[in-house]
Amino acid sequence: MLLQITESILKEQEWQFYRLEDSSLRIDVNGQSARWITLIKCIDEHQQLLVYSICPNKTPEAKFSEVQEFLTRANFGLKFGNFEFDYNDGEIRFKTSVQFEGDFDFAPMIGECLSLNIAIFDRYLSGILQVLFTEISPKEAIATIESTFE
Repeated sequence: MLLQITESILKEQEWQFYRLEDSSLRIDVNGQSARWITLIKCIDEHQQLLVYSICPNKTPEAKFSEVQEFLTRANFGLKFGNFEFDYNDGEIRFKTSVQFEGDFDFAPMIGECLSLNIAIFDRYLSGILQVLFTEISPKEAIATIESTFE
């Protein structure tokens, strides 16, 4: 059910998407700083929706501490969602999720969960890429991003 509702929302908003598994969808997003993949996982038996935007670049081990600092600074104060970092391969992703209960119209919450995920990830991706590929400090990168959205 969640998968069908999510597909309807994506069609309505004219997103091109691909079904990956029985309960997963993929969107290729063109953001302000880069292109990335957003995955949507629908878990009907638990009435859960998980949305992950995944950074297009893995973090080299030499940059682990800088990226972790950036993500910690970015997470502080976020009202919805959180950044995650995989120590095994350097993957960075942003997760939003919704747990549903009861019988009501899920569509508005699904649409909001997806929209917020993409907007927040797009907002911070430029800073992530700067920390990965330049000598900017995580503190400076966050200050630049957050000063434009106050």
